[in-house]
Amino acid sequence: MDYLLKTPGLPRDVPIVKLRDAGMGELMADYVLYGVLHFYRSMDRYLTQQQSATWQPQEVVDKSQWPVGVLGLGAIGGYVASALQQAGFPVLGWSRSPKQINGVQCFHGDDGLTELLGQVQSLITILPDTAATKHILNAERLAQLPKGASVINPGRGSLIDEQALLHALGSTDQPGTCVVPCWMYFMRNRYPRTIRFGSIQK
Repeated sequence: MDYLLKTPGLPRDVPIVKLRDAGMGELMADYVLYGVLHFYRSMDRYLTQQQSATWQPQEVVDKSQWPVGVLGLGAIGGYVASALQQAGFPVLGWSRSPKQINGVQCFHGDDGLTELLGQVQSLITILPDTAATKHILNAERLAQLPKGASVINPGRGSLIDEQALLHALGSTDQPGTCVVPCWMYFMRNRYPRTIRFGSIQK
């Protein structure tokens, strides 16, 4: 929808219908839950060990100690946040205006975003592509994430400052990021990084 409305020569008499969720909530929730579990159970580390034929068991923390942040609490984002909460993870949600979702600690505005980022182990971005959301995860905000946090972006690629993300992945603090396949393809063809099962390995 974002780019459709910007199409040059789009006839004004053509009806345009925007579907609200249309079943995408459940599909998105499945993808996000997979991504969260991938990092929660240290699959990124085990995959790295597999490449060197080593085995070092990783600590499994209780889900209550793995808070998940969801940026965007619209129809799909709200569904995803609720699904994560039902799976046993503490969920913190963020939106530009105040929202209330049962079982989800909600934040809003710039101050709320800063407060949320400092608390989460996994961060999910489900926001539209607008001027206000472009590079909402820039270098400053990525640096606000706790050491070892993961970023899972099933939303628009423009939400993340690509260069800032690559710099964060090159540091010792961020183990990886999980992104949608089309963006993985984009990055794989531009940067010499190994991408396995949705994670970018350092």
